[in-house]
Amino acid sequence: MNPWIAKAVVLAATVVMMAIRGPHGQRSRSVKVAMSHKTTLETGLLVFAWVGFFIPLVWVASPAFSFAKYPLRAVPLAAWCDVLRDRSLAVPPMEISGHGTFAIYLQGGNDHGLWQL
Repeated sequence: MNPWIAKAVVLAATVVMMAIRGPHGQRSRSVKVAMSHKTTLETGLLVFAWVGFFIPLVWVASPAFSFAKYPLRAVPLAAWCDVLRDRSLAVPPMEISGHGTFAIYLQGGNDHGLWQL
C-alpha cells in the first residue's frame, strides 16, 4: 500500500475533527466559570492527549518516523485486524529464519495460520 494514502486519510480526519470540535471549543471558552476545579492530573492528561494528537501529524509532515518504513500489504493487515477483533491469538507472530513469519489464531473452534514470506 502507498503510505501517502494513509497520510491523506490522517490529514482528512484531522481536518474533519477540527471542523466538528472547533465551534464547541469556542462556545465553551466563552462561558464564564465561577470557580475552576481543574487539577494537575487533568492538565497533565490534556497535555498527553494533545501530544498524541500531534504525533500522526509529525509522521505526515516529516521523515521523523522513516526508520519504521516497511511494506504494508492489505490482505495480512485485514487478517490481523480480524485476529485482534476476536482476541484469540494462540501463537504470537514469530519469525522462522528462511521460512518467513507465522502466527496461529483460533476462530470458531478451528486453528488458522498466517504466513508471510
